[in-house]
Amino acid sequence: MLTGDPPGERHWQLAAHDDRCNICHRPLRGARFYYEDADEAPAPRRGWTLCGDCSDAVAAQLGGLAAGAPLRLRVALGVVAAERALPEAERVAVGRSSERRFNTALIATVWAAFIVHAAAFVAIVVVIAHHH
Repeated sequence: MLTGDPPGERHWQLAAHDDRCNICHRPLRGARFYYEDADEAPAPRRGWTLCGDCSDAVAAQLGGLAAGAPLRLRVALGVVAAERALPEAERVAVGRSSERRFNTALIATVWAAFIVHAAAFVAIVVVIAHHH
């Protein structure tokens, strides 16, 4: 954790439990920045793990907000999220493309199993026909 940071501000840590930035949803690689609500913030208080780019943007937003305001972190996070977050349609499209790949592989596997079993059935019928 960086020393000298006011409560409810940015903290730096290498090991966090989140795998993705809570704003842009990109995978976290390297340094992660953890923000938590100030003690004075209304419930529910929570924390956010951000990538370096989103953290820098939040820090810039915090610089323009009134110091000591209990909701200033949430406001800064909201502004940055509105600017940087992947649009919902884009997140859904990314999810759908991986679903499409999975469905294609599943259908190909079912067809391959069908063809193998059909060929085995034909081979058995041919063997039985030649023995009678």
